[in-house]
Amino acid sequence: MPRRKIDAHPAARQELLEEVAKVEAARPGWGKKLRQAYERKLAQIRRFPRSGTDIVMPGGHDLQRFRIRKFGFSLIVLTHDAKLTILAFAAKGREPCYWKERLEK
Repeated sequence: MPRRKIDAHPAARQELLEEVAKVEAARPGWGKKLRQAYERKLAQIRRFPRSGTDIVMPGGHDLQRFRIRKFGFSLIVLTHDAKLTILAFAAKGREPCYWKERLEK
């Protein structure tokens, strides 16, 4: 099976970097663990792209949420024409759907 490419919105990449830095500052060594959990979640998404929780929104976008439970984060993934794009690396408790304007870009 070919390795499926997953793109990331620039804001989602920035969110990941910021959150890894925050976690590392709070608990040395845990930033690396968060990054590893993120990489494992990407591997899951590549293998089983429909294994997340569907997100229903106006506009009919094909969206799924993939949780990284241990750290309280979710990846919000858009599927469009078999292309996967991470729209957000969302912290639990953050405003719901704050990332929706990224659907337009």
